[in-house]
Amino acid sequence: MAKRKVIEKAKLRGRRSAYMEYGAIDGDFPLIKKYNLEEVKMQDEEQLKLDKSDIISSLTVLHQFNRTYLWIIAKSKDSAVNKKKAIRCYRGVPFSKGYTYDQGSDSYLVWGVDSYELGYVDISYSISFPNRSWKVEIPIPDNVLDRHFSPVQKQMVEQFKSKWTDKDYEIEIIQMIGCDC
Repeated sequence: MAKRKVIEKAKLRGRRSAYMEYGAIDGDFPLIKKYNLEEVKMQDEEQLKLDKSDIISSLTVLHQFNRTYLWIIAKSKDSAVNKKKAIRCYRGVPFSKGYTYDQGSDSYLVWGVDSYELGYVDISYSISFPNRSWKVEIPIPDNVLDRHFSPVQKQMVEQFKSKWTDKDYEIEIIQMIGCDC
């Protein structure tokens, strides 16, 4: 009974702290329902799966007639070993995050132990929604890139990967679009 009086006084004064301190009495917050959190989580997961399926099925992948410029980078798993490298970009935009553009040298600064310019592949892709003006270019998955490498590029990638073991290094292919070269 005393709890209800404190809450009633708090309501009159417009204070919410008493609500938080003593908790809500049934009927005080008619918009708040008691939910079983596990049930809500399962419903959310089902909804997310359905959303993801609908989004993927509604996207259209388009072949673009632009070239994609490529660099291969070896990064040590021990970050203290990595050094700052400047990779020439010809005013292109990389798909990866975290690179700083150096306008004076027209390069992106990346951290790694070694890098090599692979040149171009003559493909690029974008995704769009049908009947919408929205379109965005996307990176090319490694297995698709492998199919479009020239024999020389395949040889360069194999030599580079053999030099840097998977145990100590991560190999990344940086893709850039919109280059002026």
